[in-house]
Amino acid sequence: MSTEKIAFLFPTREKGEGSPEKSPRMPLLVLDCEEFPTVTDIFITVFFIGLKHEKSYYLQLEMFYEGEAAEHSVSALVGTHIRAKDTLAHEDDIAASIDLRLENSTFMSPGNYYIQATLMHDQAVIHQNRAYLKVSEAI
Repeated sequence: MSTEKIAFLFPTREKGEGSPEKSPRMPLLVLDCEEFPTVTDIFITVFFIGLKHEKSYYLQLEMFYEGEAAEHSVSALVGTHIRAKDTLAHEDDIAASIDLRLENSTFMSPGNYYIQATLMHDQAVIHQNRAYLKVSEAI
């Protein structure tokens, strides 16, 4: 069994001024929308444990609507290559994090949505995890 894990992940929103990539972010539990459908970018922060020094990984993210009848994607499948570097003499147990953006996520209605994260190595799935987000109509 692999020790490499997606410890947790969560959607975030900008906390301050500046470009979205450099602005401090805070967790986002509820996204209030003025109208539906709403198209917006959602930032996701992903934390890992147990990564190996210089090992090549691939991380995929996608957001889904959790409906009563069926689930469907509301974002494009996004992915990036990652490689952790050890700086604390823990080559087989590195903790790390990364921020990614799900561009043009489309929310058609209020409800519960989730982000599916998949960590892979050599095209094989190592670990998966999810985080949930509530989308509501702004009052």
